[in-house]
Amino acid sequence: MIDIEQVRTLSPVDGAVYVLPEHSSPELLAAFAEALHVASAGVRCLVTCCDVQQLDERAMNAAGWYRR
Repeated sequence: MIDIEQVRTLSPVDGAVYVLPEHSSPELLAAFAEALHVASAGVRCLVTCCDVQQLDERAMNAAGWYRR
């Protein structure tokens, strides 16, 4: 059963970063990314399950995205 209090609306925009819980499976990450793509075709965003605050600027740049 779905807890309606846990349901949230997402409005993906280019450059958005979605951080799922740390122990999320690769399959869950892929399914979430696919759902975002279906809901907002053409929007480029990142789906991850790591603590993005722990990444340094060099690692982010190497991955092709930049801290603001």
